[in-house]
Amino acid sequence: MKKYDTIIIGGGHNALVAACYLKQKNILLLESRPVTGGAAQTEELYPGFKFSRFSYLLSLMRPSIIQELNLYQHGLTLFRRPISSITVTRNKGEYLLMNSDSAFCKSEIAKFSKKDSEVYDEYNRFLSDIIDLWSYY
Repeated sequence: MKKYDTIIIGGGHNALVAACYLKQKNILLLESRPVTGGAAQTEELYPGFKFSRFSYLLSLMRPSIIQELNLYQHGLTLFRRPISSITVTRNKGEYLLMNSDSAFCKSEIAKFSKKDSEVYDEYNRFLSDIIDLWSYY
């Protein structure tokens, strides 16, 4: 029976990052699926159709992790989408689209709440402050 210094159960992106930071040669990583990456994986489940399993969450990965582990040099590719989210309501034909363009988002939000659309930039600044604080630690 082979001995391991570390056994990691699951091959999602968090487990892969942990394995890289451990930097031990004798790690056993167990994954039940035929691919690693977990929620950060985009898979072609049917020919010509790619499905995201919350791959957008990978864009929330700390830039320091991407830099320290040289992930771009190891093949990491982040694909930006023109639409970041769509929320469909129960009302026929009614939806909310969001993307990285603040003016576009405000016009979309105004379809539901003019007041909320007016404070959208303030909301984004608040989120940025939280992200900056989180990145500090």
